[in-house]
Amino acid sequence: MSKTPDESISIINKGRTARLLRSSADDLLIDREESLLELMVNLYRSDKLTDPQLRGMVGELAALRWMRTQIETQIRRGDAEAERTQIGA
Repeated sequence: MSKTPDESISIINKGRTARLLRSSADDLLIDREESLLELMVNLYRSDKLTDPQLRGMVGELAALRWMRTQIETQIRRGDAEAERTQIGA
């Protein structure tokens, strides 16, 4: 199924925006993941980690990783659409 030029431009722009976002957000997301993991380990070692805390922290880790995955997916889609558009031109 062929995309309209506007759809192609939109996909390419989303990919470019995601690439810019990744450069500024990646360090923040990774730092937050690391600090959550460190907190979980420290609470576990001190025998203060409760089930609700564990579930909340695991949920937050999953959300952070999902965000990073979505950014990478947008970048790949944008790159693929840009390449497809150049080949079709």
